[in-house]
Formats: sequence, C-alpha cells, structure tokens
Amino acid sequence: MPLPLKLRVFEGDLERFDLSIGDSSCEPLMPEIFGRRIVSPVLEKDGIKVCAIDLQSKDITAQLFLMGASQVSTRLTENTLIVADNLGRVIAIDLRRNCSIRNFRI
Repeated sequence: MPLPLKLRVFEGDLERFDLSIGDSSCEPLMPEIFGRRIVSPVLEKDGIKVCAIDLQSKDITAQLFLMGASQVSTRLTENTLIVADNLGRVIAIDLRRNCSIRNFRI
C-alpha cells in the first residue's frame, strides 16, 4: 500500500497543519505561503495538481489539475493565485470569490 505524501506546516517547533496531498507515486513541487494561505503543487502521473489551502480553516479553497503538465509556476498574493505551466496555460483565480478571472494559453 502506497504511503501518503503529506504537506506539513510548522510554526517554530509546533506543527500547525498536516494534510495528505498525494501518495508515494507523487512528487511534491515547491509550495508557496502568503499570509494565511499556502499553495501546494504536486506532480502526479497524468499532470500537476495545484491546491490553495486556507491555513486557518484548513480548507482547500481552490484546486486545479493541469493534465499533461510537468512543470508549474505559481504566484500567490493576498486575493489572487496565478498558475502557469510548461504547456503555455496561464490561469488566474480570485481566491475571495473562488472563481477563475483569466484562463488563456500563450
């Protein structure tokens, strides 16, 4: 049975957050933290899953699956998440309203 891949956030020595983000076949990519939010991209077999997580409520507030992608770049601000992948997709998410505000390919 594959072991879970976990995202763990610490404040000093105190574990503040622990969430399963995949299994042992997944590869974690660089997470990004801004204020009370964290973005966690994970390379899976068929692409990359990107989750935006609220650290206070511990809820996943946005989740994207970029089919076929092998690289991703994220930019997190107070209210916006921008995700770009190696296939030229650029997606902007309004995290206050949890909706896409831009979705295009370059």
